[in-house]
Amino acid sequence: KLQGLSLQEQNVAAAAVTAAAATETQMEQHVMFSCPSLGLDIGKYDTIKTGIRELLYSQLGEDKGVAACLIIHTCNKGIEKVSVCVDTLCKYVENIVRNAEEEKYRKIRQSNKAYQERVCCVEGALLFLEAAGFVEQELPFNDGTDKFWVFPTDGDVERLEGLSASLRCAEPLRPTLERSAVVLLPRQAAKVPQLPPEFYNISKEEMQREKQLRSEVVEQSIVLRTKAMRERQSQKDLRKYRFTLLRIRFPDGLTLQGTFRVAEKLSAVMQFVREYLVNDWRPFFLCPSAGKRFTSEDEDQGLSEHLLVPSAMLNFAWDLDVTDPGLDDSVMLAPHAYELISQDQLQDH
Repeated sequence: KLQGLSLQEQNVAAAAVTAAAATETQMEQHVMFSCPSLGLDIGKYDTIKTGIRELLYSQLGEDKGVAACLIIHTCNKGIEKVSVCVDTLCKYVENIVRNAEEEKYRKIRQSNKAYQERVCCVEGALLFLEAAGFVEQELPFNDGTDKFWVFPTDGDVERLEGLSASLRCAEPLRPTLERSAVVLLPRQAAKVPQLPPEFYNISKEEMQREKQLRSEVVEQSIVLRTKAMRERQSQKDLRKYRFTLLRIRFPDGLTLQGTFRVAEKLSAVMQFVREYLVNDWRPFFLCPSAGKRFTSEDEDQGLSEHLLVPSAMLNFAWDLDVTDPGLDDSVMLAPHAYELISQDQLQDH
């Protein structure tokens, strides 16, 4: 049955056999995430974030110190808030190590303003102190008593130093954006994607006004925009949008689609496309409009700088300066890319 069909048609037909396992294509996109390092499957942001938090807390019984370090970096909002807490905790440790014989450095008064503002308010900080060997004690203070964290005189200073180093080196565990890659047939690619609210940081009314303004901007020549103008537009887009949906249209009519963060660079899109090419080593171009193509110099610039936000269509083209008798310019996508064509599309096709 495949005789007389082009290579593209053969690949599409073959994909129909395994389409039941293929990704279901919906015109209304959903931003999906995962956390491969923890084995969390694909889900929405809040689901993955909750899963990460639950897994970290489940590890307190295995290694409380490491788990506490990761909780501090992962479960708190605000880089500055976390940084101040880490610096303060490490300073506690440094004072103990350098002044092992002085009792005052082994005590942290819980009502102390610095402790309250820098440590107590940070999730995971108290777990860190417990894991490091500090114990809570009610001790005399002024005319009464107060609660303190106390590091025992026979405490494990070597472990204390090790946890301090781990706290400094720890990185937050974040949900990883899934590209949600799909391959669209011409009929589907011709439809305008309906972007979900999570793509935006603005209201529905502002979204509609922005679409109109963006249409007017795209009609203007990009060449006339100075670097300063592009940077200003980029900063505006970074505030308005969180994600962008990009489509890469191939000369054979197929379209590869993926989701990206607005802050990502064009190089991320190039890498995404390369993963689905039949010859991933072969140079190629992405063209935003007729007569223009991105070069290697453009790859370090952000997607918003190239007006690729909140969605855009790019055209694919091989770099014809690289020639080889064994290359077929009409074959672009690798066989595994055709598995991204949904069953619904194949039935319509």
